[in-house]
Amino acid sequence: VPTEMGKYYNLPVFGLGGSTDAKVLDEQCGLEATISLTTALLHGANIVHDVGFMDAGLQGSLQLQVIANDTIGFLRAATAGVPVDQESLALDVIDELGPTGDYLPHAHTMRHYKEPFYSQLADKGTYSQWQSRGATTMEARAAKEVDRILENHQPEPLPVDVQRDLKTILERQQASAQYK
Repeated sequence: VPTEMGKYYNLPVFGLGGSTDAKVLDEQCGLEATISLTTALLHGANIVHDVGFMDAGLQGSLQLQVIANDTIGFLRAATAGVPVDQESLALDVIDELGPTGDYLPHAHTMRHYKEPFYSQLADKGTYSQWQSRGATTMEARAAKEVDRILENHQPEPLPVDVQRDLKTILERQQASAQYK
């Protein structure tokens, strides 16, 4: 009921997801994080809290946040629906190429091949390819992604009016008797 009320009144809907009671990044962690993200998505939450929390919130994991982000990508792709229009049906391309045509180099394929969700963390190669890339676990690949983000991320500055308003609030609070 709270989700439906929030949607009806166009209000944020709080949900819990991407968290686990597991103490380490293991199968329990993956299962619980995925189930909680799926539940939050299916009930319509648009503010999801606790992503990356572990051990009943006593631990946090940046690796789990990265893994949960990948999981969210899968879930959004799986629940996005399928467009049915002239472009997606591509009946003109089918008429043009027929049942034995080469669809891979066609302009339609080139326009759309990047649309599906592709995991940044899952290793989809063969065993020998996995070995040649270092035989890493998803946890290790997530840790590498965390390092990349921390080293390279440049946050966008807040808009000037928001910065000004925050400064005004801060100055007002600092001037109050509470801080004297």
